[in-house]
Amino acid sequence: MRYSTEAEPIYAEFYAKFKNASDILTPSGNLDKRGMQQELYNLLGDDKGRIKVDQYTDGLALIPDVEEQIRQLHWKYDEYCERRDREGYERPSEMPPEMHNELMKLQARLDIYNLEKEALEQQLSEIQSVENPDCLKFGPVGSGQLRNGDLIELDGQRVERINGKLVITEPGSPYLGMAVVDYRKLVSDPWLKQQNDKLNALIKQRQEEFKLKGFSDIVIPTRRRSISKNDLPPWPEGVINYLLVESESK
Repeated sequence: MRYSTEAEPIYAEFYAKFKNASDILTPSGNLDKRGMQQELYNLLGDDKGRIKVDQYTDGLALIPDVEEQIRQLHWKYDEYCERRDREGYERPSEMPPEMHNELMKLQARLDIYNLEKEALEQQLSEIQSVENPDCLKFGPVGSGQLRNGDLIELDGQRVERINGKLVITEPGSPYLGMAVVDYRKLVSDPWLKQQNDKLNALIKQRQEEFKLKGFSDIVIPTRRRSISKNDLPPWPEGVINYLLVESESK
């Protein structure tokens, strides 16, 4: 807690109220991985703190929204102080009671949201450690598996058709919710080109060493090697997560 009950009873009252109402922090909270990711997205949003309300509208995520409300309240208090000063009254040293109570409520809300964020991140981290070992084992090479002519797996990631689109639905994938067409165009193809450029540069360097020394210590890899998840390309900017869009439309 930000304040003790004795120091700020209003804050403590709202803190307890919001915590008890949280489906994430109470034992009754029972979300699967997709649900956890959705809740975390609702709390944090994208890299600009925004979420897709629907396919055409966006807005602030929960944490950025409360932070903005707190900033607006401080701005309102500063404006109030300036007005009192201009009117010839003594400049206030603290917020009026109703404004202070609103601040305590917002700070309690923000603190619970941050607790929820930490809890979700911890749970997702624990799930990550026991996931499909074949998921992106060799990187986004674009290797797929068909069943009756339909793509069902891509680079070890489960694929399903959602609202007519092929979408990655593998729980452990950093591309969970990405349309396959976006994955191929914006993740797999650029990554493969980068790997091929590196290989060609290595081959060229080996050939040059042979010309100079008659031998080379450079070894050209002849088969795919597994890669670390940390070396995977990031989610491309502006690409829609169709699982989140689908969830928000319900």
